[in-house]
Amino acid sequence: MWLRRAVLALLCVWFVAGPAGAGDLDDFNAAMEKAQAHHRLALGYLSSDKIDLATYEIERMREAWDALVGQFGPKPPDTLAGNELYVVTLTDVSTRLVTALIMINIGRPDIARDALEPVGGALSQLQQAVR
Repeated sequence: MWLRRAVLALLCVWFVAGPAGAGDLDDFNAAMEKAQAHHRLALGYLSSDKIDLATYEIERMREAWDALVGQFGPKPPDTLAGNELYVVTLTDVSTRLVTALIMINIGRPDIARDALEPVGGALSQLQQAVR
């Protein structure tokens, strides 16, 4: 009888808390979406030559990306642990954000746009790897 109660209690805790790591994965996906939203806006502004707004969105994306890397860089969600794509994407996106800001500052928004365009695909690939 006590075994049945113990199993029932464990199942209740599992259903309430969710599977281990689910919170981390939800937080990771939310952080990714935040960065992606700024990315989409930045590319839109660059395409329409709204450089001040593009710069603002790139800076916001960089802040969102730095927060993601700070939280998940050393400890990725379990589904990405050991995945080479994870490390490559974290490094590549960071580099592309810095490059885009430098290119805008020297008057080359076209090169900034070229630097940022591959980021959307890279982030999508990383999110696919999580699923």
